[in-house]
Amino acid sequence: MKTLLLSLKDVEQALSMEEVIHAVEEGYISYNAGKVQQPDIVSMEMPENNGETDIKSCYNKLNERISVKIASGFYDNGKNNDLPTMIGTILLFDGKNGAPLCVMDGSLITGIRTGAAGAISSKLLARKDSKTVAVFGAGDRQECRYMLCAR
Repeated sequence: MKTLLLSLKDVEQALSMEEVIHAVEEGYISYNAGKVQQPDIVSMEMPENNGETDIKSCYNKLNERISVKIASGFYDNGKNNDLPTMIGTILLFDGKNGAPLCVMDGSLITGIRTGAAGAISSKLLARKDSKTVAVFGAGDRQECRYMLCAR
């Protein structure tokens, strides 16, 4: 059994916005069809370090994959050190036997997934003759960039 290890650079090279939009849309369809188990988010706060960590997980019966994302926001990073504010890791497991398939940087995927969700919403909810989108509360500028590129 081999477990793939992907750095931020590896993830960046492997992803395309079109594939992410397709995968996120498939995920929404699976969830809506009752094919996804998604437990509540586990959230921990570290106010003394101006930080928080969330653990999100799910099992998708359609592709038989288990995913776990651990994402931390430490809002003094960058001021106190050379680390980014958001640091994340994603673990992917085989849903048939529990074997670890991949450990990957989750920072970029988080932003791209958020952008893909916006693109899907725009596609489904916008008037067909729309030419402009306004984004409010976009969070990371990178997320906004991905959403606009995806449209």
